[in-house]
Amino acid sequence: MKKYTDLMLDIETLDTRPTAEIIQIGAVLFNAAEKPNSKVITFIANTECNNPAYTTSQATMDWWAKQSDAANESLNNPAPEPIVFALTELEELIKTHAKNGDLKVWAKGADFDFPIIKHAFEVEFGKDIKLPWQYHHQNCCRTLFKMFKDVEQIKPDTAHNAKYDALAQAQTVQKIYAHLAVLKSKRLVLKPFDHLHVGQTYLDNTQNHVLITNVTKDFDAKGFPKQSTFTGEVIDGLQAEFMGFTRQYSIYGECQTRDCSNPINESDLQWRVEL
Repeated sequence: MKKYTDLMLDIETLDTRPTAEIIQIGAVLFNAAEKPNSKVITFIANTECNNPAYTTSQATMDWWAKQSDAANESLNNPAPEPIVFALTELEELIKTHAKNGDLKVWAKGADFDFPIIKHAFEVEFGKDIKLPWQYHHQNCCRTLFKMFKDVEQIKPDTAHNAKYDALAQAQTVQKIYAHLAVLKSKRLVLKPFDHLHVGQTYLDNTQNHVLITNVTKDFDAKGFPKQSTFTGEVIDGLQAEFMGFTRQYSIYGECQTRDCSNPINESDLQWRVEL
């Protein structure tokens, strides 16, 4: 039976506080390293929280009144069940299909879904209950999506339906992982300074594409080139906040011409990036 490395969690609630009443739980078991159209396992449960420990807010209920008919209708299909049953079903699903101890759990807003679902487990099973995943394996896909703004997010079939939201978010994570895999496969080690050319594009060790705009060489007392400093413009940076900024780079090492002493292999060249 196929085992899964990742779980995308999404919940719908009647409040925004950590004590919020949960009305829908959606989850998708998937493998982040696979393609967005790969086989996944989806979970959806509409829930009833009959305990005063859960809270609601008028602002959130007013917000729900403004959402689509499809989103509101999904809150009754399937029929709501006591939340204790839904949490038990989710835990059993994870135990059956997730890799032991390796499950990475995602939510779009680590400060929202995780505290609320943790509170629900504690209300239903007691304060000493252990979540069906490791705390340090919790990840925020909202942060990931902001880091990779150039990767278009997949839209859910029905927004604010927990299953469809979780599925779209899981597929977007897979798109980002695929994007990284492509970049890694194309990664180049910057060549020795005597091979750098103005106008050429290289991929540095921060995985940013750099367009060489200027190269300056320094020479030692014997006239041998010992260092090259070049200016590069980031033209395809993965981290959007670096887009368009100029960076200074320095490369240290021996050049590979007959005139250089102690020539080295290009793969052995030591270099560093100075931001």
